[in-house]
Amino acid sequence: MSKLFYKPEDGWLADVIPFYEDGEFKLLYLKDWRDREGHGEGTPWFLLGTRDFIHYKEYGEVLPRGAVSEQDLYIYTGCVLKKDGLYHISIPATIFIFRQRARRSRQ
Repeated sequence: MSKLFYKPEDGWLADVIPFYEDGEFKLLYLKDWRDREGHGEGTPWFLLGTRDFIHYKEYGEVLPRGAVSEQDLYIYTGCVLKKDGLYHISIPATIFIFRQRARRSRQ
C-alpha cells in the first residue's frame, strides 16, 4: 500500500506511537472506526510498518481494547520500549481515568 498520508480502509488512524526496529519504522496507532453501532466503543492499538513512509505494511491489531466495564476500553496513547527481547508499554492516561471513575463511584 502506497500513500503519503496513511488511512486504514475501514477506520481512522489516531495518535501514532512510533519506534524503530530491524530497519523498519513501527507505527502503533489508535484505531477509531467512528461507528459505535457497528464496531463498538473503544480504541485498540494497531501496527503499521514502513521503511520509507510511502509504502506501509499493516500488521493488524496488537493491543485489543477491553470491555465496556473494564479500565482498558479506551487504551489511549502511550509509549513502547524494548528491553531484553520484551516490549514494555506505558499508558498512564488510562490508569488515571480509571482511578478518577472509581473515586466518583465511591462518593
